[in-house]
Amino acid sequence: MNKSQESKEVSASFNDKGVQAWMEEHLMELRQSVSGQRILYQSLLIGFVVGLAAHVGGYLLLSSLPSGLL
Repeated sequence: MNKSQESKEVSASFNDKGVQAWMEEHLMELRQSVSGQRILYQSLLIGFVVGLAAHVGGYLLLSSLPSGLL
């Protein structure tokens, strides 16, 4: 299946009256899923993972330094 066939199928499904009725019925849920709490939770999770990785990396870097006299 090439790109033009896929785009025709997608546009045909959006022109379907049943699909349009379902989208109008669930419009608020669709908007919330696009711009709602999910983006906030994802950004918090990414920040937590990056911070944890930086903390562990800093600890490993600190523990790899020689502590005795040279």
